[in-house]
Amino acid sequence: MVGQAREAQRKTNGEHLVAMIAHELANALQLIQSRTVVARTRLAQAPDDARHDLERALQAIHRATHLTQELKVLGQNRPLSREPVQLATLVSEIAEFAAGFDRVRVDVRIEREVPMVLGDPMRLHQVLLNLVLNAKDAMPGGGTLTLAVARTRAGVEVRVQDSGVGIPQSLQAKIFEPFFTTHADHGGTGLGLAVTRDIVTEHAARMQVESGSGTGTTFRLTFPIPKGLRQLRRKAL
Repeated sequence: MVGQAREAQRKTNGEHLVAMIAHELANALQLIQSRTVVARTRLAQAPDDARHDLERALQAIHRATHLTQELKVLGQNRPLSREPVQLATLVSEIAEFAAGFDRVRVDVRIEREVPMVLGDPMRLHQVLLNLVLNAKDAMPGGGTLTLAVARTRAGVEVRVQDSGVGIPQSLQAKIFEPFFTTHADHGGTGLGLAVTRDIVTEHAARMQVESGSGTGTTFRLTFPIPKGLRQLRRKAL
């Protein structure tokens, strides 16, 4: 009976979350459509106003991207795949995406040769995207996003660092709890870091957080290098 009650509660929570995300996503898409239409009309007559409208549309696109990633999480029940993954390549792809953030300078630091790891490329891409979107939200006035990949004694380390507002010490123990968020105004539901931690754990990897109020935040992910892949490398671009 207890197991059935818990399963029923999880189902209810999931249905509530889907409805909430769908509502927020619909609002974001409506804002994108309306601001884009207005900007198109204003371009010839009031370029400054048009730029403001396009900025609002870009913010809505960012919110919609975040929400669709969380919807993907809810729909993912497939087993974890295990294949050679070049983390340097994934980080380079995420860096290209982040280059479109307004007022954010992206600093990419990738060692020339980094060993591959075993993992699920789709879920690892999701981890990096979650961290990068959180970093963007933490820098509302702009800043520097640093993405780094390096070989360490413990394995392959991926570093995602922002120069944003930071996380107060009193909240750091809660950031991985499901539904906890400090960025509700950006359309987040608080699932991003909880899911990120779960995926990292599934890969037998380790995640460390360094942060403080006003000092920015750094996430360090360390992935083990299987013996069979220690010599399998590819030069980073």
